[in-house]
Amino acid sequence: MDSVVASAASDHGGRSSASSLPSGRSVTQRAVLRFLAVSGLCLVVVALLAAAWTHRLAQQDALRTNVQSTASLATRVVAPLVTDALVAGDATAYRGLDDVVLGRITDGSILRAKLWDSDGRILYSDELRLVGRRFPLGADSARSLRTGGSHAELSDLDAAENIFELGLDGARVEVYSGLVGADGHRYLFETYVPVARLRAAEDWLWHRLVPVAVVALGVLLALQLPLAVSLARRVERAHEQRRALLRQALTASARERLRLAQDLHDEVIPDLAGLGYALSATVAHAPDRMDPELHATMATAEGVLHRSLTRLRQIVLDVHPPRLENIDLVEVLRGLCEPLRLRGMRTGVMVDPDAPLTDVARHLLYRVARESLRNVEEHSEATEVQVRLEGRGAGVALDVIDDGVGFGWTPGERPRAGHDGLLLLKDAVEAAGGSFAVSSAPGLGCRITATLPG
Repeated sequence: MDSVVASAASDHGGRSSASSLPSGRSVTQRAVLRFLAVSGLCLVVVALLAAAWTHRLAQQDALRTNVQSTASLATRVVAPLVTDALVAGDATAYRGLDDVVLGRITDGSILRAKLWDSDGRILYSDELRLVGRRFPLGADSARSLRTGGSHAELSDLDAAENIFELGLDGARVEVYSGLVGADGHRYLFETYVPVARLRAAEDWLWHRLVPVAVVALGVLLALQLPLAVSLARRVERAHEQRRALLRQALTASARERLRLAQDLHDEVIPDLAGLGYALSATVAHAPDRMDPELHATMATAEGVLHRSLTRLRQIVLDVHPPRLENIDLVEVLRGLCEPLRLRGMRTGVMVDPDAPLTDVARHLLYRVARESLRNVEEHSEATEVQVRLEGRGAGVALDVIDDGVGFGWTPGERPRAGHDGLLLLKDAVEAAGGSFAVSSAPGLGCRITATLPG
């Protein structure tokens, strides 16, 4: 938007003020707010990542703890009780192991326990209906039995071995641990651990780690806030210096343009106009007393001088545009069309008096009309041009239409030499929130449309 404001200011004869420039009064506030917003977002993202990481870490830690607990129970307590008598089904040996397991079930450490041999036969279970039955061991379970290792997995209640678990509520985790019994053979000890117990361990770790991470990040952000404020203030001072330099440049440019326009308007143009009147009078009143060749030369000079004066007045308007809000816009547009009319083109100007024109829209549409008509004059070879300014929707639109030779135009490509100004106008109009369109093709004339919000 800076380019639009600067362009409007320069087209307005440099009559800009500090209010026309981007204000930097809240640069620091905006920068600090952006810092806080980004920091808050980072805090949320870190909290979510910490939550996910903590959940996974806590789950792994809880599983590891239960695997270690089951492995310790299997090797230190259960293994010495797995004797030949237990394998043979001796009731006394069975009760000895049952007392140990039921104690763990009573205190909530486990929900169920099983002892498997290498053939997949259950030698012991607190569920008596499972004792003596055979079930296939999974690959992980067989490996734990063979190597003496341990592993855990979520219980599959559809598995055949869990036929008596269907009535129990709550998810559970199966923990397997290989052991060597007192008889020297390898066995597999299995316990069922309630998931709620794992969740309790996860919650404990969550409440320890996540708050610490959030607080640490909050402290880090608080320490960085003074640095952010300091940097924002430096940026604001740089903006102030830039605005001051821009104001000085605009003022100097405006003064120089005004001086140049005044010199042309007050000295050069009147002198040339006087010379033109003298030539016109001479050509008009003394054709009979003048050599025909000299008369023709003076007539040609009169035409050249008249066209040069018209062009010079147009240059004065370009250097120092009129205050559009104080004069009739129809007359301004007709003045822009005058050089074309003098060249023999038919011109028409239509302005909707109810079109919603802001100051920015007036100056930008004036620039669009000026550049478009200049292109028509220099490139189009047209016989007719129409300029229309009207309200369109909630905004205002300017159309410049000619019946000239036209040209190829692709908005995404750079136009051929002579039409670079159209790209600059397109950028300026779109930067002001409007739209800019060119409809043209070789032999089909050209239509330039600029639309701006009202």
